[in-house]
Amino acid sequence: MNQRKEHAGKQHKINVQSLLVALCIFAVCVGTQQIQTTAWNSGIIEFSRDALGVLMAVIIGTNYHWSEIKKYKLPYIIWTVAAGIGGMIAIPIAFNRRVAYLKADTVVIWLGVLFMGYCVIHTFLAITAEKYRPKFYKPLFVIWMVMMLLMIVSRSRYLWPECYFVLFLTFYLTKQTSEQRTNTVKGMIHGIVLAFIVIQGHSLLCRPYDKLRYQGNFCNPNHNCMFLCMCLAAILGSILYSFQEKASKIVKAFYFILAGACYSFIFMTMCRSGYLATFVVTVFFLIACCRLKKKRIFIRMGLLMTLLFVVMLPVTYLAVRYIPTIHPHVLFYFQEGYSEQWVHPWDERDSEKYISFEEMMQG
Repeated sequence: MNQRKEHAGKQHKINVQSLLVALCIFAVCVGTQQIQTTAWNSGIIEFSRDALGVLMAVIIGTNYHWSEIKKYKLPYIIWTVAAGIGGMIAIPIAFNRRVAYLKADTVVIWLGVLFMGYCVIHTFLAITAEKYRPKFYKPLFVIWMVMMLLMIVSRSRYLWPECYFVLFLTFYLTKQTSEQRTNTVKGMIHGIVLAFIVIQGHSLLCRPYDKLRYQGNFCNPNHNCMFLCMCLAAILGSILYSFQEKASKIVKAFYFILAGACYSFIFMTMCRSGYLATFVVTVFFLIACCRLKKKRIFIRMGLLMTLLFVVMLPVTYLAVRYIPTIHPHVLFYFQEGYSEQWVHPWDERDSEKYISFEEMMQG
């Protein structure tokens, strides 16, 4: 009985971690959409970009235990006091020197530095005091290190390569159990899938299909395709987990339908590099299916994904074409400008401004 309670408690803890990671990744996806659509002087771009430090710190912190922090509490106390004093000095100075719309960004930068400081301290103590040795796939890690170092020493004046180097290096070096690692991956996948449903659902309500290359909830079809390719990878990952965990047929059908819709949205962006990325991701997915099922189902599963795309393409087009006509509000994003040639709320449902299915296929 005690073992059951202990297992149930552990499972509950893992679920909480997965939920927190999913919410953080969802926030990253929403922030990405905001960065690529909002006005330059709104402050949302800087806030969404710099909030990554806080979100990554939360994701990394989900792997920590309170007992580990109490064991070496002095460094955390020193950092809290130092960061608190530094914030009280630096934030007012920044408020006076920066424009008004960057005040929220100033605060989120300080919070990111504060929280990531805790993560760096914890990682340093785990490696030095606890003699923890990180385990990762070294060839990919070396490639990542070389890439980041070249970005840092490049002639660009951007500071984000240095920040990203600290953020993700700390993440890669963080001590994780196999359950925590799996839970983090699931949280990331679920967060991206949730972002796909929310962002694309919002697009169906407020973004008419009046440009040949489908832009969705972005101002550029290439940005939309990049986001959709990431979503496709997460959806296919969810399908693999549904196989592994022997989920119900309803759950599997839901993810397969999402995959078919995502293929169709990518197709409508008419982005050739996106097509190539979709092909590569799908091939890896089919290989993973064969290894997971321990059967030669590469061709069979490939035909199924193709059939899903063929069936969902007209359905997806109808959704993109007619659902926005139900909603009277049309969104025009700052970074795409404004034109009378685009669909407006007062245009008829059969207006020539809409892209027909024939025009899409011809394009």
